This record gives sequence, C-alpha cells and structure tokens, in this order.
Amino acid sequence: MFHFIRFAAGVLTGMAAMALIKSKKTKAGLEKAEDKLRGAAASTLRTVEKASAKAREHLAPEAEETTEETEAKEAKASARKRSGSATKREKGESGEG
Repeated sequence: MFHFIRFAAGVLTGMAAMALIKSKKTKAGLEKAEDKLRGAAASTLRTVEKASAKAREHLAPEAEETTEETEAKEAKASARKRSGSATKREKGESGEG
C-alpha cells in the first residue's frame, strides 16, 4: 500500500510541475533567468579574455628575453662545436694525435 501512495504522490507532483512549466508567468520567469545567465556568462568570458590578454602582455617580454637568451646560448654552443671541429682537423692534418 505504501508503494502506491509514493507512486500517486510522484504522479501528482509531476502534474503540478508540468502545469507550472506551461503557465505563461513561469515561462516569462524562465526566459528572464535565461537572459540573466547568458549576460553573466558573456560578462565572465569578457573578463577572462581581458585577464588573458593582460597575462600575455605581461609574459611576452619575458618570453622574448628567454628566446633571445636561448638563441645566444645556441650560437655560443655551435661556435664552440665549430672551433672544436677546426681544432681536431688541425691536429689531424698536422699529424699530431
């Protein structure tokens, strides 16, 4: 018997919810809430975009410096390799070993 009461209560609750959803006042309220949520989401996205742009601007000079430093280190390393190769060739040609 208890199961039947729970079932009947669920059916009545569902019918009441459907009646509320179909009413014009509820639809207007849902549309208003949807508009507010959409506006809040758009505002949040704009804020995130601004923060990302600021972070990029802040980090870009550091990234450029790092790139320049890396390129300088690579140039030094390749110069060392070239000078090391030249030294080995000179030793090989002169017969030293």
